[in-house]
Amino acid sequence: MNKQLQLVCKPLFIAGVLALTCLFLVGAKSWSGNRVSTQGKGNAHGKVIEKENFPNTPFELVDLKATGKAVKFGEKFDDDEDWLKKINFKLKNNSDKPIVYVLVYLHFPETEFTGMGMTFELQYGQRPGAKIVTGKPILLTKGDVSSITLSDSDYDELKRFVENRQSLSSISKVVINIPTVYFADGTVWSGGVLYQPDSTAPGGMRAINNN
Repeated sequence: MNKQLQLVCKPLFIAGVLALTCLFLVGAKSWSGNRVSTQGKGNAHGKVIEKENFPNTPFELVDLKATGKAVKFGEKFDDDEDWLKKINFKLKNNSDKPIVYVLVYLHFPETEFTGMGMTFELQYGQRPGAKIVTGKPILLTKGDVSSITLSDSDYDELKRFVENRQSLSSISKVVINIPTVYFADGTVWSGGVLYQPDSTAPGGMRAINNN
């Protein structure tokens, strides 16, 4: 699994694939999707995991756990300083197309108080036609689930990344955002829109009319 570190203006696709804008404008305080959230800010005694909702999502996130215990998106729970290392959830494919690549963003809203919001990126699987190997191949057919968690090396990278700005122990909230998935047939879902390869279209991809 290949990981990259990024700030919030990371494009949804590699340059030249789709002419899409950043998910955030610099200084923006929210994602473009609809966040499942609670009122108030996180604190040292209450952790919270939120997620982004987009239209026409071909998957769902299920079985969210922290420290081995079931928790709910948007509801606070108690945990220790290493809570991010023990987060686990599953991605379930609800589409008829096999999923072969998943892009996962872990966004930390509390870092927005000290500068540009910080986001850690995880990649699962392999993009069709990509020249760079991004990870071990996956194939999730309809109804299949894949467990997503931080490995020890993932966590070490995340910790170094966040602590360039502030202590990881000060983080009590994370927002899980899955903006992009690739399917085995080469089509791509991104931010609620399905695209298909088209050499005549700008960026080589054309939005598929869902109507």
